[in-house]
Amino acid sequence: MLPETQLNNLDLNLLTIESARTAVQERQITATALAENFFRKIGQEDGEIHAYLNLAKERALAQGTELSSQTPEQFAAFLAAQEAKWEKVAKAAGMRAD
Repeated sequence: MLPETQLNNLDLNLLTIESARTAVQERQITATALAENFFRKIGQEDGEIHAYLNLAKERALAQGTELSSQTPEQFAAFLAAQEAKWEKVAKAAGMRAD
């Protein structure tokens, strides 16, 4: 079994599914310890991702754009509403798609 100090420094970027399975089967690491380290790393990266997203939102707002996230269904509904809205404007202006 890996000592706790080695376990904390386990490079999960280099750990593949197969090597993780082998390590658990050979009792070099417990599945619980592997999962704990994996989720700890994901949590750290999640914080970094949120920081980048917040920076992107701030920059977009400074340029007059608002960022938002949507599900594919929500985005499809948004596009359909925009199409209906701008279709009326185009017809009123006598515009045609040639």
